[in-house]
Amino acid sequence: MKVLDTEKIEKTNKIVEANDVTVYRFLENSKEIVIPRYQREYSWNYKNINALIKDVKQNYYIGNIIEYNDIEFMKKDIVDGQQRIITIFLILIVLKNLIEQESIKEEIRKLIIDSGKCKLILKYRISSSGNDILEYFINDAELPKETNKKYNEIQMFKMIKRQLKQLSQLELQDLYSRLKSSILIEISFYKSEIEAHEMFVNVNTKGRPLEKIEIIKSQLFKYLFNIGEADEYKEKWHNMLEMIPKKEYNNFCNDVYLFDLFSKECKDGEYKTSGTVDENCMKLIDSINSNERAKTIFRLMASEESGDLLPVYAAVKNYRIEELKNNYYQNLNISVGKLDIIWKLYREIRFKQSDIMIISILLNKEHFINSEINYICTFVQYMFIYELCRSFMNISPANYSNRFKQAAAKLCNCKDNNKTKDIIKEFVKDLTIDSSKVKESLLSGNVNTSKSKTLKLIIMMSEENYVSGLHLEHFIPQKTSIEEDKKYIWKIGNLIPVINDKYSDKSVDIKLNMYNEDKEADNGLKKFLQYNINNANYKTKIQTRSEEIADKFIEKMNNCFKTIMEG
Repeated sequence: MKVLDTEKIEKTNKIVEANDVTVYRFLENSKEIVIPRYQREYSWNYKNINALIKDVKQNYYIGNIIEYNDIEFMKKDIVDGQQRIITIFLILIVLKNLIEQESIKEEIRKLIIDSGKCKLILKYRISSSGNDILEYFINDAELPKETNKKYNEIQMFKMIKRQLKQLSQLELQDLYSRLKSSILIEISFYKSEIEAHEMFVNVNTKGRPLEKIEIIKSQLFKYLFNIGEADEYKEKWHNMLEMIPKKEYNNFCNDVYLFDLFSKECKDGEYKTSGTVDENCMKLIDSINSNERAKTIFRLMASEESGDLLPVYAAVKNYRIEELKNNYYQNLNISVGKLDIIWKLYREIRFKQSDIMIISILLNKEHFINSEINYICTFVQYMFIYELCRSFMNISPANYSNRFKQAAAKLCNCKDNNKTKDIIKEFVKDLTIDSSKVKESLLSGNVNTSKSKTLKLIIMMSEENYVSGLHLEHFIPQKTSIEEDKKYIWKIGNLIPVINDKYSDKSVDIKLNMYNEDKEADNGLKKFLQYNINNANYKTKIQTRSEEIADKFIEKMNNCFKTIMEG
């Protein structure tokens, strides 16, 4: 087994050294192990951790570490392997706290602590409230309330602790012995961090799967670090990761590829957008082959200036369009409050293909938005209504998603307000559904729980009750024992979007009393009670309300379509 030989590295002027090392030797040779600020958050779950522990118990090799190694200060910046390193520290800290034998506790302490502080440095990656979470773990201290549920490290530490508490002292000592003897492949770069990122890209585009955003990051960094300002690039990348929801990382990379594609001239007017997310991400990675290209893609991904993709993308994906008024359209008197309210309804039921359209409209279209905000609101409303109909009626038109992408490409490249409207009209013209079929479907009552969100939103749209987060209340309860009532359970007139889900399976009389008590604070209840429903007429009234909801919804759909086409 090889150990890093500092004199040899300095004499031969090597830029990289690869060694198989035990966990014990790796930690013994480290003074500081830094998880850089630009790295994504710790995301390993129970399955990942249990797989690592299983490998440790079976004396397996447990993975690679790619690092930029500062020999003089014994400091290692982790380029690849942060999830594994953090997990090893969490396990070792739990073992230190649980093992009773003092000599072993002291040995672990020396491996994970230097100069009174944990060797693993997270503070460059996570916000100040979590800087010292590993110190709390080491000291077996209670975490501050505001930190307790914020970081995945905390939840996984608790899981590991619960799991290892079930072991005997001999089993704990055996696990530690196996862990410290487990083998890592440590790949250390000494002259430049650039080569470390290059190897990271090569390993992860040809070997084990990884989130594409991580590969793109290292592909960018190996060119950007050549032109200086490494710290600035790392900080901007960190900020970008904070702004984009974690679940959207790969979709973000896919959309960066698309928006970069849309920025290029297309002779036949049809962009090639049919690739999968993975395929498009790999095309983006392969295209980053020079300093200039890296700067272009980095700006597209991580720049927060007005006119850039990131702030708009983050506002749309986080359902906070209103934030753009202050930090994006700050030089214009634009009110996007109504648009923000409508867009929040999209969070209730995920119509992801719509995102690219709204991003394209908001991106670099300040003057269009300023003069046509009501038109845009109507368009976004119509897209939502159409999507609800399509979902409820199980309509899956061919090449559907591609229509949105092609229209988005045209919007991105259009600078003329009138032509922008023409693009929207052309797009909407193909989004039509027969009103009679919509009404027939809405009145059928032949639905189930899987369509409940769609029905709730249809009612909200017809009643113009734009409040996100409402619950769906069944006036005639789903568990009714009255056989005659059962056919009304899923009638749309029996359903009420409500603020509080507290009415459950109570009787009709009790519910009506509760509704009357709550109606002033709940617009959905107030609209329901306008039908003067009582214990004698509720079946007739449910049918009447069903008809009216269907008619109002269809009327809104048709009016939106007309406004868009005539606008």
